[in-house]
Amino acid sequence: MSVSDNGRTIPPRTAQERMHEALDSCETTRWHYGMWGLAAGGTLLDGMTVASLGIALPLIEQTYTMSPIVVGAVSSASVVGMVIGAVAGGRASDHLGRRRMFLVSMSLIAFASIGSGIAWAPLLILVAQLIVGLGQGCEFPNSSAYVSEIMPRCARQRMLVATIAMQSVGMVVGVTLGYILLRAFPEIAAWRYFLACRAIVAGVVLFLRYVAMPESPVWLMTRGRNVEAAEVIAEFTTTKRDELVRLARNAGARRFVEDAHQQPGVVRWTALFSRRWLRRTVVAAGAWMLMDVATYGVGQFAPSVLAELFTGWSGGWDDRRRILLAQRGICPRLFFAPGVCHGHVGRTSLGPRQNAMHRFLGNGCGHVHVGRGRGAKRWCPA
Repeated sequence: MSVSDNGRTIPPRTAQERMHEALDSCETTRWHYGMWGLAAGGTLLDGMTVASLGIALPLIEQTYTMSPIVVGAVSSASVVGMVIGAVAGGRASDHLGRRRMFLVSMSLIAFASIGSGIAWAPLLILVAQLIVGLGQGCEFPNSSAYVSEIMPRCARQRMLVATIAMQSVGMVVGVTLGYILLRAFPEIAAWRYFLACRAIVAGVVLFLRYVAMPESPVWLMTRGRNVEAAEVIAEFTTTKRDELVRLARNAGARRFVEDAHQQPGVVRWTALFSRRWLRRTVVAAGAWMLMDVATYGVGQFAPSVLAELFTGWSGGWDDRRRILLAQRGICPRLFFAPGVCHGHVGRTSLGPRQNAMHRFLGNGCGHVHVGRGRGAKRWCPA
């Protein structure tokens, strides 16, 4: 790599393209994986939220007098927050920067998790869960953008899939913590520990992001901060820092990616809903929507749903049975672990389409079996 061709200065666009190519074609290092882990922290916490709230919900109902509408509102508040956060957070990340948005969103999750644990009324739990959802919603588009921008071409697809898979890992972590806490504190107030323990994980991720996570070099280039981008690229690649800095100075204040988006012929997001692409959009996005119905809609109510289906329970249990109900709600979520393993193996051996078909076939069969509700009378106490 050099900063001149045959004695002529490299044009800014070419210099920036070479900087990006150095990042895109480098080998994957431990530094890449470390930054991926920090970027995927929000996805991990999303899984923990689904698992911990599902286990805690029967205990929260016992603590407060809550109508079915309030129970539904508390359980869905984080999902509503995620929708708002995903829309607002994606745009904010483009303007404020990936790193800054990571710090803001994880701070929201940490403080709101503490608020969930110390809440003294259902309304406060609802508000805290809504704020947790806002933070998690901001994490989803930001983490995907950051991972795609720092990962080399050879590992990008694999690590983006792994980022989404961290949600299932978070569910396994959440149910494991729930089991440990219920064993250590077999009392109704244990739900406070479930919800507050997310703050510990969020605090650790927030601290590591603050001290170790650099800004996305691609985002820096979109803002014309090419020298700063060169400094970051040097941390990820074996290209000499001085060479990258000289290229950055040649690039000046050019906004490479932003200019590229303004070139004629670039497809806008609205094309996804055109007649040509609508079918593919519905199939891909619709499948994710159905999966989220199972994950959030059914998953958070799993203990109560299974108890009512298999035992006819519809409320009114004493404290001991409520605690046992929460403990039994842990079991279905442990199956996320083999599901994650199958997903990663199937991605390469079966291909994306066949792998997705296997996942949704298993999901559908499981819900049909639960809907029939046979052979499980001993799942909960009578």
